[in-house]
Parts: sequence; structure tokens; C-alpha cells
Amino acid sequence: KELNRSMVVFDQEHHTYYLNGKLLHGVTPLIKWAYPLTYSDVPEDVLEKAAERGLLIHEQCELADSLGITPTIQEALVYLEIKKQKGLETLTNEYLVSDNKDIASSIDVVFTDCSIADIKCTSSIHIPNVTLQLSIYAYLFELNNKGVKAGKLYVIWLPKAQYGQPKLMELKRIPTVKVKKVIKTYFADGSRDDVADILDAGLPRTMKAGDRLPQQVIDAQSNLI
Repeated sequence: KELNRSMVVFDQEHHTYYLNGKLLHGVTPLIKWAYPLTYSDVPEDVLEKAAERGLLIHEQCELADSLGITPTIQEALVYLEIKKQKGLETLTNEYLVSDNKDIASSIDVVFTDCSIADIKCTSSIHIPNVTLQLSIYAYLFELNNKGVKAGKLYVIWLPKAQYGQPKLMELKRIPTVKVKKVIKTYFADGSRDDVADILDAGLPRTMKAGDRLPQQVIDAQSNLI
């Protein structure tokens, strides 16, 4: 199965996207805007080191998929084992998608059944963040490939050993109508409260003993610890 190639040009050095000379927005800034507290208490140098480690893991996973090169780091070997156990075969890596107007990004992995995955190497999985991210990817994937339906949405978690066991998680896709509203709100300089209303993810007005804390509160608590 052949996927359509986007006309968007990716500048890897500056991590920017261009279409006919116009600078497009990436999906990552949108996710940070929607969930601003996720890494607000993490020192910048820690984030930079984590980003370097994540880039290395992503590169080795891509080389293993595209060229069959045996990885030299454990996380990438685990990635291949997870795929084998789940019967997943890679169609392409770093697949560039866009609405050809305002926003563009690259999907970490597209499998042969058109399921899509994002590889995370963080100390914990921020479910709301990656669910929105992958739902936007699925929406853009379908825009770029008319008549093709995106399959399942997966996050592949490859943490350091002290943070937990690597795993593949399937996430529930946010309906396209809501995704489009979030994107529209972002470009209209809307507020985080607007996004919460769209996604029905706002904090409850009252909480009773025994209620589970909302995920964004759990994430903030984890970062503080």
C-alpha cells in the first residue's frame, strides 16, 4: 500500500515545516498549549537531556524498520520485540502529514494496517496529551490519503528501567469534529478552558471522597514529586 507524499518540506535542523515558503505550525506546540502544566516544573536541562535520549531511540527504531539495522540500544530492541509480539509490521516511519494550510507533523510509525503509533520515552505516559496528539495525526493522515481510514492509535512506551516496563497501549480516538474544533481554537488564540470544554476534559466542579483525580492533576503531582 502506497501512501501519498505531502508537498510540505521539513527542515530537520530547525524542526520546522514549510509549504510553498509558508511556515506551518507543528502539532507539538499545540499539545503544549493544550496541556501547559505537563512539564512546567521540570528543569530545562533535564528536558534537553530527555529530548536527546528520545531522539536517539527514535532514530534507532527508524533505522531498524527502514534498513533492517540491528539496534545498539536496549529500548530499540524492545521496540522490535513489542512489534513482533503484537504482529505489527511497519509500513513507514516519520510519515509527514498536513492540512496543507496551517499545521503539519510527522507520525513516528505507520503500520501496514494503517494504524499509527507514537514512541514515547518519558518517565510516564501522559494519556490526554498523547491521545490528542495521535487523534490529530489520524485526522491529518486521512486528509492526506483520501478514502483511507486510519487504524488503531498506539503509544509505544520505552522508558528507563526505573520508571516501569515498556509496553504498547491502544488509545481511544477523539472524534474528528472535536479535533477540528481544538485546532481552530488554537489558531484563534483561544484558551485552555475552551479546549477542556471541547474535549469534555475539564476539572469537575465538585469531588467526593474516593473520586479519581483528573489525569492532568495526577500528571502535575507526578512532576512535583
